[in-house]
Amino acid sequence: MTEALKPYRAALTIAEELATVDPDNALWQHDISESHLKLGDVQVAEGNLADALKSYQQTLSIIERLARANPDNASWQRELSILYNKIGDVLAKQLNAAEALNSYQAGFPIAERLAKLNPSNTMLKRDLFVFCSKIGETSWMAGKAAEAREALSAGRMVSAQIVAQHPDWPQGEKDLAWIDTQIAALGGCSLPPDTRQPAAGSPSLDVKPSQHAVVPNRDGGLRGRIISVAS
Repeated sequence: MTEALKPYRAALTIAEELATVDPDNALWQHDISESHLKLGDVQVAEGNLADALKSYQQTLSIIERLARANPDNASWQRELSILYNKIGDVLAKQLNAAEALNSYQAGFPIAERLAKLNPSNTMLKRDLFVFCSKIGETSWMAGKAAEAREALSAGRMVSAQIVAQHPDWPQGEKDLAWIDTQIAALGGCSLPPDTRQPAAGSPSLDVKPSQHAVVPNRDGGLRGRIISVAS
């Protein structure tokens, strides 16, 4: 065990001991998931992708259960989408495009639902942009050009909406420029799709709320298709 992992292993042990006293305590279960998540983040930083994937999957099993039991807790719903994103990122780094795509597609409907419920919330709208971008990139890696174009086009529409709402936010302009570059590259790519790595500088989710964000505490319906994000 590396030195960086030790404090998180210790925190995990404490959280698990507390949870044995009251297994139905959702907050203590959440503490366990947080410890697994932090272990996974360190393992990714150390390049230990196999163990990172295991840590994230352990987090996912807990957050899925909590989110299912508390559908109106938007923070846990967003955490669930972030877990799908993190797992997808690890799988993409392992060049497992098919499974990475499945993970991104699992997180997409959650991000879409939260963004539609709160159209003025920039953080949630940007989450949706990131998922569209990741689905586009990974579809390209998997050799699915039509799906890649559809997802990237949808992501561009979301990105343009963000720029229109917050023209003074530098990240919005960066995201729009990035996705325009990817759409242009997709049109002229001569490499076999299965040789592509995720593009350098790919957008990532902001795990902590930004100055534009207020995470809601409600839930609602959705249509789980990429094409619906612009409607």
